Amino acid sequence: MAANIAVIAGAGSGLSASLARLLAREGFRVVLAARNVDKLATLAKETGALAVETDVSDAASVE
Repeated sequence: MAANIAVIAGAGSGLSASLARLLAREGFRVVLAARNVDKLATLAKETGALAVETDVSDAASVE
C-alpha cells in the first residue's frame, strides 16, 4: 500500500501551515518546504513532518 505524501511549499505560516496540520491529522506523510527551515521546526515537531530547505525560485534547490 502506497503512503499518501504531501509536499507543501511556503509551509512556515498561514494557510500552508494549516494545510500541513490537516493533512498530518488525516494520515499523510508531510514534507514542509521553505527557504528558512528554522521557521518550520515547531510545525515539523508538531506534525511529525520532514522540513526541507527549498527555494522554489531556484531550480537547483527544488531538485
